[in-house]
Amino acid sequence: MNHEACAEMDFIIANMSQEDINKIPESYIKLFKENKSDSYKVKLNNSKPLNEQELLDDTKTYLSAIYREFLCSESEKKEYEKQYQNEIRTEKEQIHQMLQHDIFYNKEARKKFEKEKNSKLIKENHLTVYKKENFFKKICKNIKKILGGRNGK
Repeated sequence: MNHEACAEMDFIIANMSQEDINKIPESYIKLFKENKSDSYKVKLNNSKPLNEQELLDDTKTYLSAIYREFLCSESEKKEYEKQYQNEIRTEKEQIHQMLQHDIFYNKEARKKFEKEKNSKLIKENHLTVYKKENFFKKICKNIKKILGGRNGK
């Protein structure tokens, strides 16, 4: 667990409205609080929207998961699941096409395939829903609405 990201998450949660904090299970809030780095100086500003700030990749991952699991509406959850399923289907189709074209017998094509596959795996290890920047921006926009309510904006 990234202790700096936990520090950022603790800061973000502390600046949410009480209504939204109540939606997040206490065990998650406690997890971030107990695992945060005491020496890391959080560089976030609660007067600026999150999507305009430099968040650690792990913070984006944690924030996306918290938003998706506890803060978004049921219709948003369905949309996220639909996007995720479409991404999986697209990836499976690409793999199937490559196999049909005997990519594994072509050394150059195989190297390119492995490079792309490794790149995707790295991104997926951070968070599946964080694959597309515009998807993250949607989440940040919704978090901004949540935080904006607390700050009187």
